[in-house]
Amino acid sequence: MEISDERCTPQMFDAKGDGITDDSAALNRWFSYLADEDVRGYIPNGTYLVKSGIGYSPSTASGKRISFVGESASQTIIKAGFTRGTVISFQNCYLGEFGNLTIDNNESAPIEEGITGFQLINMQYSEEVFSYIHDINIINIG
Repeated sequence: MEISDERCTPQMFDAKGDGITDDSAALNRWFSYLADEDVRGYIPNGTYLVKSGIGYSPSTASGKRISFVGESASQTIIKAGFTRGTVISFQNCYLGEFGNLTIDNNESAPIEEGITGFQLINMQYSEEVFSYIHDINIINIG
């Protein structure tokens, strides 16, 4: 796949961002591409419905980095269409930049079942890899 690193977006992987279409698979393909090619992703404004958790989770430490930002924290929305689990999860990799977006948990999810906005598990650290998390809104919790 020939993709410009200038603006690598989820739309290049068939995400719609219309709040209706399930963008889970497209976002997961996009995250894998970002890590494999070590490029910074950009998410245009829109509502990206996910009906299952998304993220990047190789089974062992990968030495790869995930880095992406939304167009604006208030209008780039990843919306959970499920009631149990984690919306975005990164594991066994480096986190570069992650910001300018809203994670909309499913407000109909019962608190006792639980839904988590995002989680970082067993993340790798190096002084050479800069991590920057900023402007993340998590809304509709329980």
